[in-house]
Amino acid sequence: MKSPFFLREIALDDSFCDRELELKELCNHGRSFTNIVLYSPRRYGKTSLVKRVQATLANEGVITVYCQFYGVISEEDVASRFAKAIFSVTHQHESIFRKAARLFTAYRPVMTVETGTEKGLLLSVQLTKTNLSGHDLLEDVMESIDSFVQNVGVPIHIVLDEFQEITTLPNSRRIEGLLREHIQRQKASYLFVGSRRGILLSMFNERRRPFYASAINYPLPPLPEVDFQQFIIDEFCKSGKNCESEASKKIVKLVECYPYYGQKLAYFVFNLVEKTATVADVDEAFELLLKEETPVFESIYMGLSTQQITLLHALANEPANSIYAQEYMNRHRLGSIGGVQSALKKLVLLDLIERVPTAGWRIVDPIFSKWIVKNS
Repeated sequence: MKSPFFLREIALDDSFCDRELELKELCNHGRSFTNIVLYSPRRYGKTSLVKRVQATLANEGVITVYCQFYGVISEEDVASRFAKAIFSVTHQHESIFRKAARLFTAYRPVMTVETGTEKGLLLSVQLTKTNLSGHDLLEDVMESIDSFVQNVGVPIHIVLDEFQEITTLPNSRRIEGLLREHIQRQKASYLFVGSRRGILLSMFNERRRPFYASAINYPLPPLPEVDFQQFIIDEFCKSGKNCESEASKKIVKLVECYPYYGQKLAYFVFNLVEKTATVADVDEAFELLLKEETPVFESIYMGLSTQQITLLHALANEPANSIYAQEYMNRHRLGSIGGVQSALKKLVLLDLIERVPTAGWRIVDPIFSKWIVKNS
């Protein structure tokens, strides 16, 4: 029996838990040409949500452009991703596609057909101006987008996913300035999406940054507990199995309303049971979840210093309002205040820890935290 729970991006026609308010608000912002910064921890369902936003707007006649910046390596790469994103959505509309192809002079679209696969028609872009530097090429593409937005005659909504990744590039402030210069004069709605919250928010909230005060901050919260519990029960039922109420509650409690882990734990539970999921099944599935995530968590450890790992262990075992309290530092053998300050700064930058008003300092990923405790 096929599981109704997903370990990947959720398709548009699959069940989606809650987010009705966020979907409504983000669509309204898009219709109003308002720029939004959408942020949350990784694996919170941001990409699935924004693609639903864009599907809703597309049904209303809006041109919806989705551009992924994860792993971007250069200004030329930024430029080519922008161009490809425009061509990818417009090639479905012949007149608009021709207009885009005419306005984008630095790249031309290339269509190829793959045989023997399910991919079918593939679109790529080919550079036509080989004499430009990466920065000049990006400027050329942004000028082309200016012209496209102005002349296409249709509202445009653009998602820039993992937007904060441009800060990893050389001359990143110059890139930010170039993008802001063009985006601020375009009559289009931009949705800047990111998981490294500290970096993304500093781009839009520090006075000296080009994007300062240019978009509305929009945090994506955890899923509502009761709705998440009922969603799990309903999905079991629709697929021919049952999930006891207490079992559903335990799934949601263990993952602390974290969308990705809720789906993943429910997936393991569903595959374990023949008819009805119990609390005991959840406990067994949770061990499978920890085991399956171990390579991911071990890879995180490989990039950290001993001091950073020590601080993670301290917060996993005991979240704290004041990390620098002498008793806390002694209890967890954290060493010097200077060392803790350095470790704290790095872990915040990596979005591995956060300060929550109601709970103090804690690890962002609840399953990572539980894995650390188990393996301490």
